Amino acid sequence: MRPVAERALESGSRDELVALLTDRVEEEVRERFRHVMELKARADGDIASNRAYVSAMLDLQVWSHGLYQATSASAHEHQHAHAS
Repeated sequence: MRPVAERALESGSRDELVALLTDRVEEEVRERFRHVMELKARADGDIASNRAYVSAMLDLQVWSHGLYQATSASAHEHQHAHAS
């Protein structure tokens, strides 16, 4: 099976690619957010619980920011950022 982006270009329809990426991002956001909220509910002053919550919270924020930047950059900008 060829990659979805390749099939979209060949068919001239972006629908399958949009659906795949949208579903994947939504699934990841929901899972990461659920995890943070679960840890937040258990962060009751215990150092280990608080650290786990803060770590998950920062992970969600950094991941979200990176995803946003990736969607705003051209493919060439993205490649150069990794080459540095």
